[in-house]
Amino acid sequence: MSPVHVDPEQALQIHKDIGAELSIGMHYGTFPLVDDGEMDPINDFNAVKAGENFILMKEGESRVLRIDK
Repeated sequence: MSPVHVDPEQALQIHKDIGAELSIGMHYGTFPLVDDGEMDPINDFNAVKAGENFILMKEGESRVLRIDK
């Protein structure tokens, strides 16, 4: 899946590289397309998150975000 997807560590690196104020991870685990377990992406992400302002959405979850500019 690497040509079109990134793993949790790469996602956090992209978040840092572009200087994002907030990043949202979604659609992981929607379909069983790879060999990892259903919770592996979440566990891997939480292991490397280190306080970044990066949230993971649950399947079907929605949120209202306030943007102050």
